[in-house]
Amino acid sequence: MIPIRINESNDIVSKEYLCLNSGGINKISNIETGSVRPNGRHDYHIIYVFSGKCYVEINSEFKVAQSGDLILYYPGQPQHYKYLKEDESLSCYLHFSGSACESLLSEFGFSADKRIYNLGLVPNVEKIIERMRFEHTQKKQFYQHRTSALLLELLSIFGRRLSESSLYSDNTYVSRIDKVCKM
Repeated sequence: MIPIRINESNDIVSKEYLCLNSGGINKISNIETGSVRPNGRHDYHIIYVFSGKCYVEINSEFKVAQSGDLILYYPGQPQHYKYLKEDESLSCYLHFSGSACESLLSEFGFSADKRIYNLGLVPNVEKIIERMRFEHTQKKQFYQHRTSALLLELLSIFGRRLSESSLYSDNTYVSRIDKVCKM
């Protein structure tokens, strides 16, 4: 798979409602790679792991994000993560900003206090990223609105997945389902 990239070096803060700064899909199989940003970035950063592993430093200790995990960095949060070639990882990354980011992420259940979320494998993420790339490279009229709409779609899908995963991990919810099934 050829990496899909959108505007690689953009670390800006937009005053728009929601703005995609950069993004792409990476297949890592022949090199060890990653990033160390002691002061983070000025924008929000999501990494979603399709397959393989991403090693994320949290409180001076590396945690493993695996297939179906989402990693979220808020602006200014230190970023140190890496991929090992033997894991043959496939992941996507998104850098975004805007006036609505903090409230949207909060509404969708994300927090600056947590770094890794297990969402499970989410269908169509690659297709949405490809559509973002197409809009951004074609730069047709209203492309910024289209990429923002696709970003909002993706964030809401991630949020829905997060809320569904927390419902099923809640023992009260599961026990209520068990009681209904026994009736």
